[in-house]
Amino acid sequence: MRKLKTGGRKAGTPNRTTLHIRDSFELLIQGNMATLKADLKSLKPIDRLKMIIELSKFVVPTLKAVAVNDGSEETITIDFTEETTPDLKLLSTDELIERANAIRRITN
Repeated sequence: MRKLKTGGRKAGTPNRTTLHIRDSFELLIQGNMATLKADLKSLKPIDRLKMIIELSKFVVPTLKAVAVNDGSEETITIDFTEETTPDLKLLSTDELIERANAIRRITN
């Protein structure tokens, strides 16, 4: 005979196990922040950027890709080779902010 459904979790109620794992992971990261920063600084700029992008997947929500067709024929190329990637340590705070804002404009 078939079991009756009892309702389960209500919509929007987080899974307790998932919540516990996320909280534990957050504590692990917070407890090792100095080590993580030192490890990032020891990487080449291109590897550092790749690692930051990979780590951001755990913090920043993944957005769905959106195609824009504005009639323009303009092509945008992004090249992440060591020759074209600046050493971020050599940039001023204003230059870093300017580049971060440019990335935000492109991705928003």
